Amino acid sequence: MIGMTAGAVRSGTGAATKPRRARKARAENVLVFYKQVASAVESGLTVSRALNGALAEMDDPALREAVQDVLRRIDQGESLSAAMSKHPGCFSQLACAMVRAAERSGALAAALRVVEAVEYRALSVRRTIRGAMTYPALIVGASLLVVAVLLTVALPKFAEIFEQSGVQMPLLTRALMGAGRAARSYWWVAGPAAAGAAFAVLRWAGTPDGRARIDRALWGLPKIGAVVRKLHLSQASGTLAGLLRAGVPVIEALELVERTAQNTVLREALRVARESVARGLPLSRALAGTGKIPGMLVQLAVSGEETGALPKMLDDYAQIAREDAEVAVQSMLRLLEPAMLLMIGGMVAFIAASVYVPLSQLGNVVAGGAR
Repeated sequence: MIGMTAGAVRSGTGAATKPRRARKARAENVLVFYKQVASAVESGLTVSRALNGALAEMDDPALREAVQDVLRRIDQGESLSAAMSKHPGCFSQLACAMVRAAERSGALAAALRVVEAVEYRALSVRRTIRGAMTYPALIVGASLLVVAVLLTVALPKFAEIFEQSGVQMPLLTRALMGAGRAARSYWWVAGPAAAGAAFAVLRWAGTPDGRARIDRALWGLPKIGAVVRKLHLSQASGTLAGLLRAGVPVIEALELVERTAQNTVLREALRVARESVARGLPLSRALAGTGKIPGMLVQLAVSGEETGALPKMLDDYAQIAREDAEVAVQSMLRLLEPAMLLMIGGMVAFIAASVYVPLSQLGNVVAGGAR
């Protein structure tokens, strides 16, 4: 078995050091680590030598500590997969399951290549989502900052001028002036209140009920929901393909994909599919029976089952869905930019209009006094 020589990985679970608190390694560094170890094992090195070689060039503190502990555990008799599982901040459940399957088949290098490819796709999905959210968040933040400056700095100065001149201000202007004065006078209340509200919302969003409600809402949205569905299905399909290609049984593979899915709607669909497969249904029919899996993925699964190329068909869908989602995100961002600019312009114009009417009245008063 390539790279699985005696003394490198042993299946025993002898005494090992106490599990450490999980530290998070950078995803990019973990991907490089998988690639380095796979290359070393392919060249004929034992796992221990491959890990030591990767360790020599490692500058990620969390990953370095994890790999050092993995080496100690291997020397004490643990298997590579068991040692890796003690460090969830560095090695995912997917990686541990793939390595565990490779320990049975001897194809460790191939398994690590698959893990690297699947987790790279997952990282790309996260970057796509993060990139799609960053620009709107910056625009909204800038808009709120502009409005805050106008309300708390510019409008109060105009208010003093209007009050001193005796100009009668319209209701809209008085309301905005009052809001500006309140913001300046009670910022010490408004700030903590806003922070508390934001904390409460984030805390709720982190609960199982909050997460499920948000996921269901996003999954069902007309445009954004399609992107969300494709991104999550792309990741799940690619992960399932990698697990099946590594020889992981389909029920175990579905269970692992279910545990690693980031959307509760998809997680529930995968649970239903897994239970259907356990009852004897083929994967394609199990996926169709969930009511949440698109027809294209079901048809590709049918084709894969008929031709014996199920992992390839799942991989094909993962690539198609990811590319479609990325195109949709770029299209939405192109539409969002002018919409955001119009929103900012509208807010500024609204505030400017509230000042313009009394300002024109003040001009008339000044002109009348000059005559």
